[in-house]
Amino acid sequence: MAIYSLNHKSIGRATHAPGTASAHIEYITRPRAASEIIAEHMPSETGPAMRWMDEQETSSRKNARVIDKVIVALPRELDAIQRAELVEAFASEVTQRRVPWVAAIHDLGKDAQNPHAHFAFRDRDVETGKRVLRLSDSERDRKKAGLEPNGTEWLRMTWERCANDALERAGRPERIDRRSLEAQGIDREPGIHVGPKARQLAREDKVPPSRVANDNNGREIRWPEIDGGKSRVDHNRSIKARNRVRSAQNQEFRQAVGKAWQEMLAEQKQNEREALRRETEAEQRERRLLEKRQARRTKKEAAADERKRPKGIVGFVFKLIGKAAKIEQQIERAQVRRAERDEAEWQQLETRQAEQRAYAAQSRTFFNDLDKRHFRVEARKLHQEITNTRTNLTARDSQSSRSGKPRRYRDDDDGRERGGDDFASGKRLGP
Repeated sequence: MAIYSLNHKSIGRATHAPGTASAHIEYITRPRAASEIIAEHMPSETGPAMRWMDEQETSSRKNARVIDKVIVALPRELDAIQRAELVEAFASEVTQRRVPWVAAIHDLGKDAQNPHAHFAFRDRDVETGKRVLRLSDSERDRKKAGLEPNGTEWLRMTWERCANDALERAGRPERIDRRSLEAQGIDREPGIHVGPKARQLAREDKVPPSRVANDNNGREIRWPEIDGGKSRVDHNRSIKARNRVRSAQNQEFRQAVGKAWQEMLAEQKQNEREALRRETEAEQRERRLLEKRQARRTKKEAAADERKRPKGIVGFVFKLIGKAAKIEQQIERAQVRRAERDEAEWQQLETRQAEQRAYAAQSRTFFNDLDKRHFRVEARKLHQEITNTRTNLTARDSQSSRSGKPRRYRDDDDGRERGGDDFASGKRLGP
């Protein structure tokens, strides 16, 4: 299902080392990760974009914000073209086409299962040089300027609207929602973010230390009390398992748990088919990108070879003295080396993709087995709770029948009292 994720941070001259903004540009546009780079009012190629960003940083005041960087999760339900259109639509709406920006889509290799986009906004009007987005302003200043009070929340709302519009245009029923599950009225325990490092530690059967931390907003997160000393992967899988068996708290416990188990297996098979499809598409995009890079490089090298060949009278003289033949031999040797280089790049790509396929298959098997294990644990816990509740109710019924009076109970939902006979007359829990 489509998920909502938007992270907003900034890079400033007073808060970061010189060149941090251009280094970020280099990171997000690296060829191994970015399948597509889109930019407006600034270069899209890595080298020119870095030089442009360094010039912008140097021309800013000493305490200026250089760029706002935003990361969003792209809906996996959209194809590569639709995701690129969504990225451009979001950036255009945010900047009103007045602010330089660059975006890099990461959906190759390991990111095939986690497509996302990196944005870098340089908040300077291309005509006046004044700020347009004003994401660093206080709520009061933003209100005075007629903007949404909270800049980050405005970005979140804009992304939600743009992504849902893209899903609707694609004919997909899925929608993303920036609100919490509780605000949406969904009775489900929220999971926690599990990144690639935590997943790798889980595969290696390692549990990192659980400690108190602070998030980007300065809030204290007491992880030891939250995860009970378990790894993030185990903690998150336990949450997923509890959500799966939550619906089993009814009179038909065994049937409900069996149905939830079958639904989990069906979901795992569907997820595996979708994952394989995304991996295949990502591999094809990576091959096409390598073909384009090699074609551009070959064109430049052919032009350089042509410049080496002497022309006119110089060429005629070189031909007479035999120097032209030597130049041709040098060019031919260079062409052989280039062909070997290109072939080596293809072999490296094939090897890397094969390793990624094997790793992804092992990861799916590992985490599917982990889901099954946590499901069984949570189902046993729920069964024990239902059994204990049934035993307590039976004991209270027996005590009430011996006393000859119906015992009265407090209803936890609305505070009203009702007779014990009515409470105990419901159908039994469990098989």
